[in-house]
Amino acid sequence: MSVEGNETKTAMLGIFTPHTTDAEADSDES
Repeated sequence: MSVEGNETKTAMLGIFTPHTTDAEADSDES
């Protein structure tokens, strides 16, 4: 169960991390 939960969290982070980084980078550049 722990491994499954970790994998799900990693998948979510992998999808949200790039989006957040892109938005933050854009905001910082602006």
